[in-house]
Amino acid sequence: MIAWRRGTAWAAVLVLAWGGLAVTPVAASPLPDPPPNPWQRRHWPQTQPWQLAQAQPRMFAADAPSPIDPQNFEQPDTMTWDDYRPIPGTNWANPAVRGSVRTFKGALVLVDYPNQPFVVTRPANSTVYGNPTAVQNLPRAQVPQFYKDFLNTPGQLNRGHTIHEYWMEDSGGRFGIELGAFGVYQMPAKSHQYGIDSFQRGAGCPSGDSCQRDLRTDARAAWVADVGSAVVGQYDFIFYLSAGQDESSTWQEFGEMKFPTKESVTDAWGPPDPALPN
Repeated sequence: MIAWRRGTAWAAVLVLAWGGLAVTPVAASPLPDPPPNPWQRRHWPQTQPWQLAQAQPRMFAADAPSPIDPQNFEQPDTMTWDDYRPIPGTNWANPAVRGSVRTFKGALVLVDYPNQPFVVTRPANSTVYGNPTAVQNLPRAQVPQFYKDFLNTPGQLNRGHTIHEYWMEDSGGRFGIELGAFGVYQMPAKSHQYGIDSFQRGAGCPSGDSCQRDLRTDARAAWVADVGSAVVGQYDFIFYLSAGQDESSTWQEFGEMKFPTKESVTDAWGPPDPALPN
C-alpha cells in the first residue's frame, strides 16, 4: 500500500503545486516555464575566475583509456523541460501501451476535510498561499477524474508525462501503471487532526481537538463503505490523495524562506487556536 498525504510530493513524475494547476486543452500551446529562481539558473553555483586556471581533477588513472562518455553532468535543480530526451522508438506515456510483464492497477482514493476542500475547487487566489492560480471553482465531483487525468493521461498540463510512462521507462517497458479514481470522501475530522508528528506527541493540537487520527484508517473505511471489499481487492496498491498543501514546498517557501525566525510568523499563518504560538 502506498499512501499520499498532505506533504508527499510525486517526485518521480511531476513536481507541481496542487493549488496551481491549470486545465488546458491538449491542443493548446505548451505552458511556458516560469522564471527560474536564482538557485535554479545554470550559472549557479558560479565558477569563479580564479578557479578557471585550476587543473581539473583526474577522473581515471594516468595513461588509462579515457571514458567513452564525457564525465559531466547537470544538477536536476537547473534542468528545464528542454533537457528531456525521449527514448527513441517508444511512446510509453500512451496508456494503451501495456507493460510486457505486468500493468499494475492502482486506486487513487481522494479525501478532503470539513475545514479543507481541494484547493482546485476554490475561487482564484482564495487561500493564504495565493492558490489556486489557474484551476479554480472545479466541481468537487470532477476532482477525482481531474487528478487521474493529470497523473496518468498525457496532456498539456502534465506536458505529456505520466506515472505509467515513468514506470515503463524505468523498467524498459516491462511494468506499467493503470489508475482508477474514487471519492472525494470527506473525512470525519479536520485536516490538522491527521498525521502531524508534533500533534501526535501531544503538543500543538488546537484546544478541543484530538490530533492523533490515522488518515489511512478513515480513508480506507470510507472507500470500502462506498465500493465494497470486492472492488478494493481488485487493486494492487492504493494512493491516498489528500486535500491540502504539499508539505515539502509549503514549509520551506512559506516558512523559512518567508519568515526569518519562528517569532516573526504572523497571525495569518498561525494555527486556528489563538492560544497556540504561530
